[in-house]
Amino acid sequence: MDVLYIASQMVMLSLPIALGYAVHKAGIMNDEVDHNLSRIVLEVALPCLIIASVGSVDELPDARTIAVVLAASAFANLLALVVGFIATAAMRAPADVAGAYRYMIAFGNCSFMGFPVVSAVLGSQAVLLLAIVSIPANLLMFSVGVSLFSARGGWRRYLRSCAGSLKSPTLIASMFTLVLVLAGVNDLGIVGGALDIVGQLTTPAALLIIGSSLARYDLSAMFGNPRAYLAAACRLLAIPLVAFVLLHALGIDPTVVAVVVIGVGMPVATNGTLYCLQYGVDMKPMIQTTFLSVVGSIATIPLLVAAL
Repeated sequence: MDVLYIASQMVMLSLPIALGYAVHKAGIMNDEVDHNLSRIVLEVALPCLIIASVGSVDELPDARTIAVVLAASAFANLLALVVGFIATAAMRAPADVAGAYRYMIAFGNCSFMGFPVVSAVLGSQAVLLLAIVSIPANLLMFSVGVSLFSARGGWRRYLRSCAGSLKSPTLIASMFTLVLVLAGVNDLGIVGGALDIVGQLTTPAALLIIGSSLARYDLSAMFGNPRAYLAAACRLLAIPLVAFVLLHALGIDPTVVAVVVIGVGMPVATNGTLYCLQYGVDMKPMIQTTFLSVVGSIATIPLLVAAL
């Protein structure tokens, strides 16, 4: 039943993408709408969602468990970033889209798609662990991840871009959430409820934007890029499997390992399409790999959960 539920979640997430495609074809969404909506998601809705996540459970784990989860998550996400650089170099991605390939391999949709999977398989306490797992992922995604789009042409530009991204609303929200977790705060009252309401815009808006962006291309073009298949395979299979082997070898608690591995085994982060729009990067490889990873995850995530 859990495997069927997980597969149904993957299919459910594909339907808003199809709706975004239809809405674009109907003339309701266009390039300008996509760009402005992406700014609302990245600068308003997503920061609200990140902060509101601390209220997802009634009780926070002890400090030692939090430290282990943060360390394991940081390790796995840094590993994913390394795989992203190695795989992009191996596939000889063109310079103008190399940063996008690194991003799509390194960063998955942990914050949203991971929660129903973990809840179905491991229960509510594991949901809290995933909320903590997502903090290092967010810190990397909204610093190094953004720099992969905004800084092209050398390590100095990457470092300057990382420093500049410290003022981004999403990164500030992630750091603030980490402070709340370490302080044991998981009830923001009315403010938390209000933030959650705004944050709920994130997923449907991002999926609609992906579908609208997809409408710019012939659907047959989604299947004709060998690099997209390799990137999706790295994202869905190589990274979670390597993370599992290494974390298990380090003697990490099996529940923590399971939550972290599921977290890094999600499809390509939907933010990638938004960053392509924001920084003027060719979206076609991102759309292709995101599409293939969402479709592929219908099979790989249930298999990954069964293996764990």
